[in-house]
Amino acid sequence: MSAFDTLGRRARAGLTQTIGVLLGAGAAIGLTRIGVGPQISTSSVATVLIGLGGAVFGTLAVIFSLLFLVVQWVATTFTPRLTLFRDAPIVWRTAAVAMSVIVFCITAILASGSRDTISACVPLVAVVGTLVVLVLLRVVLANALAATQISPVLTTICEHGQQSIVATYPTSDNLDPKPRIDPADEPRSIQWSRNPLVLQRLHVERLIHLAESADAVIVMEQAVGSTLRASATLAHVHGPAAQSNGENASGKIDNGAFFAALDTGPERTFDGDPLLAFRLIADIALRAMSPAINDPATAVQAVDQIEFLLVSAMSIDESARRWRDSGGRLRLVVPRPSWTDMLVVGLDDVIAASLGSPMMLARLDAALTHVSTVATSVEQRTQLARRRAWVAQARADRFPSLDQ
Repeated sequence: MSAFDTLGRRARAGLTQTIGVLLGAGAAIGLTRIGVGPQISTSSVATVLIGLGGAVFGTLAVIFSLLFLVVQWVATTFTPRLTLFRDAPIVWRTAAVAMSVIVFCITAILASGSRDTISACVPLVAVVGTLVVLVLLRVVLANALAATQISPVLTTICEHGQQSIVATYPTSDNLDPKPRIDPADEPRSIQWSRNPLVLQRLHVERLIHLAESADAVIVMEQAVGSTLRASATLAHVHGPAAQSNGENASGKIDNGAFFAALDTGPERTFDGDPLLAFRLIADIALRAMSPAINDPATAVQAVDQIEFLLVSAMSIDESARRWRDSGGRLRLVVPRPSWTDMLVVGLDDVIAASLGSPMMLARLDAALTHVSTVATSVEQRTQLARRRAWVAQARADRFPSLDQ
């Protein structure tokens, strides 16, 4: 994993735009100093650069207008927790290219000074940059349109959810099968003492390094995606670090360094949070089934995706994930949501909201029946049977003719 990947989304967006601005300024200064090759009147080039810069600035305005409109549409139509378009890399990359072209045009005008002529490369690069911005803008517009349509939104959420499941529950996991923690240890607790935030991501390498330096084992008590509330226990530290007292005690894990290895924020992300996809799709189904919307067909589409994700996660290893250091010693234990957690988040609220819809009850019964046929454990079949009985009872009570 590169250093760029370890940055947060907002940090990556800001860094990309900063790099774009610096590249635009540097390219303008370098190209205006070229004294060989075709030369063009500086006044003519300045007029072209001003026009292109203004056009690209208008592109930036369109991008931010789309952000406001699409985010508002998605929040009111689907769910306020859906941030796919806002966080899409193409949006802030297009903004970065547009800013680079604007800075290039301004810097080129200023760098040309009192020269009578300037290299033809300057307007050529400005034109090419503007064309690139227009191509990217077309992609942004296509993404904005897709972000307002139910089918592309559900498909994208499902794809992100499947990727998160694969990343959280790898099929070829050669890590420690069982933790080797001395039960006689008196672990030290690390508690959350800040404002409520969501645990978005763990920097595993940093946590392993902290545990290795202290010759300890860090057992996380909060899974990625959990809301960290005041006095919540984040982790237990087993080993010498748990027995160390004092600020400068050898082997003590510093709370500040531990918190620095966690990414937190106000919103959940798909990184390491397989339950988020279930939550978002369930939210869309719940809103579709609300009396104000009353759109069971959309809820049926949402159940299609939930069913697919449940089947995809059927064979996951629900035990906590464990990492070793380079010497093979256990250093980090991280809990993971169970398959039952996915079932509860994905379907329970939807079933409760669909008891008055024959279309949804029929679709839910079909989904639960299909998932039951591929269930791999007794616990999974038991949980599915309970919900099938719930749906069947609702159909028998409210719509007895459906079973005739």
